[in-house]
Amino acid sequence: MSEERRIYSRIPFVAHARLEVDGTVHEVELLDLSLKGALLQFSGTAPAPGSGMRMQLALDPAEEIVLAMHGILVHTEGDRLGLHFDAVDIDTMTHLRRLMEFNLGDPERIRREVHEMVQIVS
Repeated sequence: MSEERRIYSRIPFVAHARLEVDGTVHEVELLDLSLKGALLQFSGTAPAPGSGMRMQLALDPAEEIVLAMHGILVHTEGDRLGLHFDAVDIDTMTHLRRLMEFNLGDPERIRREVHEMVQIVS
């Protein structure tokens, strides 16, 4: 997807994450992140587009802060999966927003994106 079509900013964010698909947990590599989705590197047979899955991302080694998102697989390309978040709890969204603000270096832009999300839901 071209940058011009994106509503939400993406940041490169390489980290280990867990992806639960149909009750099976897979260790994956997070490649980039936005308020509404993630790009993951996945080894093995990719799930079918449209599959629901849960992603967990620990922000600290002790796993005291873990972001948990539910999403839908929207595309695959080779060993990469594009995940669109469709359910994120308030604590996760707060941490995700702060993570995006810090890494993007443009808190106002992220505030506008959060405002846009609220408008879409309303």
